[in-house]
Amino acid sequence: MNTPRRITLHSQVRSDTSRSLALLVALLGVVILPALSAAPPAPMNPAQTTSAPAKPTAKPDMSKAEALIAPAKDGLPIHFVYWGSEDGQESPVLLYLHGKGGSFRDWSVPFLDQMHRAGYAQILVDLRGHGQTKGSDLTPEQQKDPVIQRLQSGKLRPSDYEDMVNLDLEVIKLFIFDEHQRRNLNMNKLGVIASDESAPLAAAFTLVDWQKPPYEDSPDPQFQTPRGQDVRALVLLSPTLHTGNISTGNLLKTLREPNVGLGMLFAVGTQDRLDEGITDKLYKTANPAEKNKGRMQLLSVNSPLRGAELLNKKLGIEQKLQAFLDLRVKGAGVEWRDRQSRLDKREVRP
Repeated sequence: MNTPRRITLHSQVRSDTSRSLALLVALLGVVILPALSAAPPAPMNPAQTTSAPAKPTAKPDMSKAEALIAPAKDGLPIHFVYWGSEDGQESPVLLYLHGKGGSFRDWSVPFLDQMHRAGYAQILVDLRGHGQTKGSDLTPEQQKDPVIQRLQSGKLRPSDYEDMVNLDLEVIKLFIFDEHQRRNLNMNKLGVIASDESAPLAAAFTLVDWQKPPYEDSPDPQFQTPRGQDVRALVLLSPTLHTGNISTGNLLKTLREPNVGLGMLFAVGTQDRLDEGITDKLYKTANPAEKNKGRMQLLSVNSPLRGAELLNKKLGIEQKLQAFLDLRVKGAGVEWRDRQSRLDKREVRP
């Protein structure tokens, strides 16, 4: 793969708090989503976009994956790989989160190729402290920062996992927004595939996404421009109960609600000695008394393998994952729409 290309994102995602409500939910297990609450959500600052949706004059080459770098809000360069779809603005999107001590290289190339041929845009992230996202491309002076030294040593703290959600994955969502506005994909058809210790992060990211209220750019809520509620499905491969202080189970208790309509697939190797019944427990949390069985699936295979290692080992998982994603993400039935707030458009008028 060629040298990573640094990119500039044309919009910003801002939060009024450095610690998101989703992570408090992970700790406390209590939340009311905007979609589930009778009380109106607190307003947030509009994203700072100053240009209309871009319509490329030439169709970009999506036949090959590209290594990219984008700075998180705290300045850390986040490395990721983007393999776009050749199907344009209605392309669904898959976000891959590696497991413990892993990187984007953990994901099976044959499976990625399978999903590319199925029309999915795909993003594989190196979260902070993993792979190439360790600050090694910062200046020598910047690398003296204790946080950067900790990331490079791999001795992560609970706050680092929270930053993966609030900073790393937010800049990735911003990249997805930019690609959406260029009509290269449909961000409202987003699925997340997470391996082992990234499962709690995927759930937290999803809750953050679903908590975002729309822009107040129309008096009629029906016509307000959405900020989030884009994640349609989670695929959790050998999920863990906790990562840092983030609890998967607490998050699933909110994400399982019918108003969210989220699909979840849990996959596990029955001979995985580290699982100890965790995957089955989380599946039952998401699907208590089989109340949500239409949206939830449990896939068990006879294998000692774990997380991303389950793919392309002739276990028959790949086609089942695609069928689930085709139904819950690709078949979500939501058409591309302009996601730039009308408030921003008014700002650029002469």
